[in-house]
Amino acid sequence: MRRLSLVLFVLALISVAAVHSRAQGPATGTPPFGSFGGGPDVINRANLNSHLTVPVLHKPGRGTNFTYDLSYDSSIWYPVGVSGSQTWQPVTNFGWRGLTEVLTGYVSNTTTHVTVCNGQGVLYTASNWVYHDTFGAPHPFSGTTQSQRGNTTCNSFDTSLTVGAQDGSGYSLYASGAFSYTATITSSLGTITNPPINSTGGAGSFTDRNGNVLSVNSSGQFFDTLSSTTPVLSVTGTGTPASPYVFTYTPPGGGTATVKMNFTQYTVNTYFHISGITDHGRTSVALVSSVVLPDNTQYAFTYEATPAGASCTPLSGTTSCVTGRIASVTVPTGGKITYSYSGGSNGILSDGSTATLQRQTPDGTWTYAQVKLTGAASQTTVAAPQLPYDSAANQTVIQFQTAEIVVG
Repeated sequence: MRRLSLVLFVLALISVAAVHSRAQGPATGTPPFGSFGGGPDVINRANLNSHLTVPVLHKPGRGTNFTYDLSYDSSIWYPVGVSGSQTWQPVTNFGWRGLTEVLTGYVSNTTTHVTVCNGQGVLYTASNWVYHDTFGAPHPFSGTTQSQRGNTTCNSFDTSLTVGAQDGSGYSLYASGAFSYTATITSSLGTITNPPINSTGGAGSFTDRNGNVLSVNSSGQFFDTLSSTTPVLSVTGTGTPASPYVFTYTPPGGGTATVKMNFTQYTVNTYFHISGITDHGRTSVALVSSVVLPDNTQYAFTYEATPAGASCTPLSGTTSCVTGRIASVTVPTGGKITYSYSGGSNGILSDGSTATLQRQTPDGTWTYAQVKLTGAASQTTVAAPQLPYDSAANQTVIQFQTAEIVVG
C-alpha cells in the first residue's frame, strides 16, 4: 500500500470553562464536529481520548425507546489552579458516566457569592453553565444567574437565563437561581431534559416532543415511557469492591437479569512530572475492574502502573499503585485492546491530553501521535497497522484548528 499522507483541516470548537467537574481538560464523549476513529472503542483524534460503551438495557418504548449504556472516557486528568502553580485533578468517577448521567446527562456550573446590603444579605452568582450529555460531551453556555438572600431589609430574588449552546449543538438552557438551582435543557428536536445539577446521580427526566417521559428517581429506579410506576431498571450498590453496582431488569422471556459492575481498590498516584503541575499523591480509589453481563461474559479492565520513579508504596487495603489511566480492556468475545502512553511527559501534555497513544488490537498496532502547533492548533499523525503486503507505512496526518461558533 502506498504511503498515505492526508492533511485534513478540521474546524472544531474546543470550548474550555472552569466547571464543577472538569476544567480546561480534553473534551470527552463524542463532541460535535469531531474527528474519530477506532472500534469498538472510539478514539478522538484531536486529543486521543478513548470512549468505550458497555450496553446494559435496550427496550422498545412508546415514542422513545429506553436505552441504558455504561460509558467511559480515558482522559481522566486535567490541571487546576493558576498557571505555573497547578495540580492534577481527576474527573468525576474516574471517567465513568454517573448512574443518572447515563439517562439524562447533567448540568454543572461555578457559583460565587459576596456580602451585600451592608452585611445583611448574600448575593450568589452562577456562571460557566455546561450541559454534559449522556455520552460525556460538554456543551457550554454563556451568561449568569443570580440569587440574593437576606433579611427583611435586603430583598430576596432569583434571576433566570435562557441561552443557546456555544458549540452549535442546538441545545438551549433555561436556568434559574444561584442558591437553589433549576435547569432545563431543550434540544433542536424539541426534547426536554431536566438533569441533576452539579451531580451525576439523583433524580432526572427526559421528555420527547410527543410528551413521552423517561425518568429516574433518587432511589436508583428508572422508568420508561410505558410505565411511571413500575421500574424498567433498578440499580443497587455503592460502587465499592464490597458493594458493586448491580443493574437489574426483566428480560423479554421473563425472570430477572443482572449486570454487575465490579470494583478493585487501587492506590492512585500520578508521576507525569510536568513543570508547574504538581502530581496527584497517593489516594485510595475504587476503580472499575469488570462489567459482568447476564450470560456471565464480561468486559475486564486494567490500569497503567505508576512509573517506578514515583517510589509509590500501595496504601493499606489496595492492590497496587496506578496512574488511573486505562491500560487494557478485554471484551466479552475475548478480544483485547491494550493502551500505552508515551511522548510529552510520561505520555501526557500540559492540558491533560495524551501525547502519543499506542493501541494494540487483534488487527495490529495503531499509533496516534499528537503535537501542539503555534496558536490553538494541533496535529495528530495516525499510523495504521502495516500489513505484510504493504510497501510503506499507512499514515494519516490531521491538523486541527479551533474556531469560534457564534450562536444567535
